[in-house]
Amino acid sequence: MTKTTGQDKAFSAISYLFFLCIIPLMIKRKNPFVLLHARQGLVIFLFEVLIFIFSIIPVLGSFIGVVGGIICFCLSIFGIAQALRGSEAAIPFITNISKKIIF
Repeated sequence: MTKTTGQDKAFSAISYLFFLCIIPLMIKRKNPFVLLHARQGLVIFLFEVLIFIFSIIPVLGSFIGVVGGIICFCLSIFGIAQALRGSEAAIPFITNISKKIIF
């Protein structure tokens, strides 16, 4: 395992902030630590977009929007905390999907 720098941790943390996951994917794509977090951030962002789309559904949509929003928020906070610690912790379900993304 290579040593992660403060800059790597910062780029990894940025990965979990909505569409900002694109920045680490473009700038630090060769760094495996940053790439892992950027992929996970991208998957969470895509789920946020899906939740927004489903939240348009009358009655059920508001429930999906609130519950899904809370889940994505918690996953993002967990990812940011792990990135700032320098950990490559896997987020259940999200990591499995993110490993299938090829850049």
